Amino acid sequence: MSEKQKGEEEFVPKVRSVRINETKPPKELPQKVESKKERDKGKSPISSKDKPVPRSKWKLFFTWKWLMLVLVSSLVLMIGMVATIILTGEYLPLERIDESGLIIYDKDQRRIIQLAKEQDPVERERTIYHEFISLEELKTKNKKLIDALIKMEDVRFYKHNGVDFYAMVRSAVSTLTGKREQGGSTITMQVARRVVLGTQERTISRKLKEMAAAWNLEKDKGKEKILEAYLNRIEYGNNIYGVQTAAQVYFGKDLTKDQLTPGEIAILVGLPQGTTTYNPYLGEDNRKRLKKRQLDVLYVMARNDDMPPLITKQEEEFWSKADLPIKDQSSLQVYKERISNLPYLTLIQEEINRKYPHFKGNKLFSSNLKIYTSLDRTIQQKVTEVLKNDRHFVDHQGNPVSAEKVDAGITVLNPKDGSIVAIGGGRQYRAGFQVRAIEKHQPGSTIKPLTVYAPAIETKGFQANSLVLDAPIEVQGKQIHNYEPKYYGMVTLEKMAKWSLNASTVRLLRDEIGLDTAFAYGKKLGLPLVEQDKNYSPLALGGLTEGVSSKDMAQAYAVFPNHGQYYEAHIIRELRVANPNGTEEIIPIQNPAHQVFHPETAWKMTQILKQVIEDPSGTGYQYARLADGREVAGKSGTTQNSEKSWFVGYTPDYVTSVVVFNQGVKKGEDPPLPLSGSGIPAKLFSLIMTEAHQGKPIHPFTQSSASKPEKSTPFGLQAIYEKGRVTLSWPAKGEQIRYTISRSTDGKNFVELAHDIRKTSYVDEVIPPTLWNQIVSYFWPKSITYYYKVTAIDPKSPMQPTSSVVKVSMLGNE
Repeated sequence: MSEKQKGEEEFVPKVRSVRINETKPPKELPQKVESKKERDKGKSPISSKDKPVPRSKWKLFFTWKWLMLVLVSSLVLMIGMVATIILTGEYLPLERIDESGLIIYDKDQRRIIQLAKEQDPVERERTIYHEFISLEELKTKNKKLIDALIKMEDVRFYKHNGVDFYAMVRSAVSTLTGKREQGGSTITMQVARRVVLGTQERTISRKLKEMAAAWNLEKDKGKEKILEAYLNRIEYGNNIYGVQTAAQVYFGKDLTKDQLTPGEIAILVGLPQGTTTYNPYLGEDNRKRLKKRQLDVLYVMARNDDMPPLITKQEEEFWSKADLPIKDQSSLQVYKERISNLPYLTLIQEEINRKYPHFKGNKLFSSNLKIYTSLDRTIQQKVTEVLKNDRHFVDHQGNPVSAEKVDAGITVLNPKDGSIVAIGGGRQYRAGFQVRAIEKHQPGSTIKPLTVYAPAIETKGFQANSLVLDAPIEVQGKQIHNYEPKYYGMVTLEKMAKWSLNASTVRLLRDEIGLDTAFAYGKKLGLPLVEQDKNYSPLALGGLTEGVSSKDMAQAYAVFPNHGQYYEAHIIRELRVANPNGTEEIIPIQNPAHQVFHPETAWKMTQILKQVIEDPSGTGYQYARLADGREVAGKSGTTQNSEKSWFVGYTPDYVTSVVVFNQGVKKGEDPPLPLSGSGIPAKLFSLIMTEAHQGKPIHPFTQSSASKPEKSTPFGLQAIYEKGRVTLSWPAKGEQIRYTISRSTDGKNFVELAHDIRKTSYVDEVIPPTLWNQIVSYFWPKSITYYYKVTAIDPKSPMQPTSSVVKVSMLGNE
């Protein structure tokens, strides 16, 4: 056997023996080391048998056969990789990195939020919303964050095409030598793995797909888009996605306005590589690990390598010694509360799905839409505050009632065009919860002006003082009762609305309006009526089959301050879509108006509903009035058993619909809280509307120029004053006619003195003027002057003629 063969044969056992049994080199090894002179001569003073393995023996592995095998294997692997890249490129969902979310603007075209969404990695059916920030916005205030990311994670980012083979070899060598500073996975590969493929599994097939996706991302999307995707789509712990969201939670900073410190940059750059390991909210050990990670990043930021230093050594030292600038965990809860309390997002999605189906579903967040809404931030904030304040939800003893027992939904809109300015999702609303504002409930008496009173004015010519009999009535075998257990005889339309009477309303529907007409008007006003609702209880009392939402009722009531014109309620004013060439396409919103009632009908209905709030006997007088005293009209509603309650009201500027309801009451538990529309709903209405009108000029309801004139002609009225008695007389208008007498001290605001009078004369007892009155009247006659008028009422006719106004002075007749 040759010396070479013998040396090779003895080589393996000796190395293996040393690895297994020896803890340190044999003592005689130093004596067997060749001198430089002996190595030069190719001689050795010791035998080949005892000679230790020299380093040069490693070269024995690198034979031409071995090199050929490596070359062939590498060639086959490279061919396979290239084939994989080419074949899978067109099947990979590369478009996922284009999902920059949607940008939502308010009514003043100020950006509210740029919202993106991710799928929860654990609960796959759950969506996590987060904020998005463009790369251009980041460069404006925080370019150093971008540079630090590249310097730490992929210093050759601008030199490779997605897969950095040099970095992979360097990473392998660093791992073998224990000097692991930067991995072989590029930023592009991380985006490919986490965003495009959406997986963290460790398999050869996944790695090949990742490399294929990375190469195609570089080819199709470019470096800037890849960086933007990384900075927005990577998790930063605690289900926080994107640097904008992370900066707000951990530092309380908005990256579009605030600049990060080097210490904060180091944290954001380091966190994604260990979202659990470095999570600062999981205990002190985690905070220590995060601090060490921050030091590593600061060191690289200050180092001069393939990129110049981003900070000085002095800055590195300063921030290395500084405490972690992390806000406490309450910041996370506050942010999650804000990001999850966006009830208007549901309305936006629903409206887009219905009107623009090509953006439906996930496409909404991948179409880079700019959505200009009608939202008013101030009013929206007030609605949210009101719903979150438990002091507004109390029982009759003043004890708070939990949100699990009683909840509420609110809609505020602009009656001039039907645009929604605020929406109330509920007392405990979170993302994924039911939006209470669009949840359906029985409307109770709030339906009466829509399907009975306004149609009576529109089709039958009824006036505010038209009389209807309020007495026991039975329809289809059902006895109709008022809320109060009594009946009021002949009552005016105004009193029917003001006192929310049931019996007279059902009688008016049955005898004058008819079910078909009432049903048709309800449909015209957008109420979601079904065929089973064409009945007396649903159309007169609100016992609908499916119910209505607060949005439905606000939409319907808006016709009254808007002179009878109906607009479909909507929240989107304009859509803008980015084109590939950098321009924007504007998608106009079509929302035409429909004339449901004549302007005069709307005006008269408003005058009636004003009394619900302004008159001390009205159901809205106690709580629904506004703090600044401006004109407001509205209607309360309470369902059977008082389980649900409403208040819907309006000014010339806004309509607000509030529904408060019991929920989830089970047998054996406490009974439902008795609710009334004049209670909690009226209070919430007043709070919201008072805030909504802050800074707005006070102006009254206006009558449209298209209003039709009164059809009746005033008839003659005479009045004589004598010794404290004013005697009125007028010509008879017919056997069936009854009369109402009214008096005023200023000729404008009349107070009813008597009604249902059959005679054609009436005596008003007044206090005779004193000597002082006579002296004052000499200089100021109006101080003892009264005005009278008489209204003739025919129960069989909606037309109610009114007399001319007569002026009476206690010192003589005029």
